[in-house]
Amino acid sequence: MILSNRAKIGIAVVLIFAALGIAVLAFKEQVGKFAWEIFRLDRVAAFLNSNDAAMHFKMGNFYFNGGAYDLERAKKYFAKTISLDERLPGAHYQLGRIYFLEGKFFSALEEMNKEIELYPEFEKSYYMSGLIAGYQGNFNLAVRSFEKFLTFKPESWAGWNDLAWVYFKKGDYEKVKEAAENGIAAAGENVWLNTSLGVALLNLEEAEMAITVLNQAKIMAENMTPEEWGMAYPGNNPKNYEDGLRQMLEAIEFNLNLAMNSVDNF
Repeated sequence: MILSNRAKIGIAVVLIFAALGIAVLAFKEQVGKFAWEIFRLDRVAAFLNSNDAAMHFKMGNFYFNGGAYDLERAKKYFAKTISLDERLPGAHYQLGRIYFLEGKFFSALEEMNKEIELYPEFEKSYYMSGLIAGYQGNFNLAVRSFEKFLTFKPESWAGWNDLAWVYFKKGDYEKVKEAAENGIAAAGENVWLNTSLGVALLNLEEAEMAITVLNQAKIMAENMTPEEWGMAYPGNNPKNYEDGLRQMLEAIEFNLNLAMNSVDNF
């Protein structure tokens, strides 16, 4: 087939415009990335990179205590990430964490289940499932979830401590003691594990030992900064760290007084 000169010119023009279109698209995406990385202009970046799941996920992480704390923005960008790529690792997990903080436990557990279905080796999903189920009052699921998490990370003090918390909710103080002791054996003493152990001992009527353990927890709490306390709660608002530390110390002192009164009245 022999093309006329006019046809050849037409094809050349189409190719030129196609190349320009690709260049403009690439330029637009680069501008969006620049707007985000340099100036944190998330709305500009979201507009210019509207189909970039990874970019939206990155912005969600930033606003979820990765540089700033804005749950509404974080939730919006995680939801957009999933709408663009529902298989992006961590997207369902992060959205579920926000639902948990909002008290939307059914939605939170639903997102965790989706993450587990996609990535069953991502151990943090089991930990969050345990927390969510515990707050729902589904203690059997909470125990199973924390135990599954601990098969991946047996050295996690938080996993053992939250397992102890679930057993406390169930009123099984022997199991609380066992979980706290396992955590201390695996990760060493800290204010959370010592508090859990002390409360277990108090409820098992081992008041003198409870006093020793709770005194240690009190000293640890008194020497802790709000920032150190907040490291155990990465999804929480940093503005609440100081109150959280204060409330923890008050709880330790309350249980310590109960233990001391128990010994005095014996």
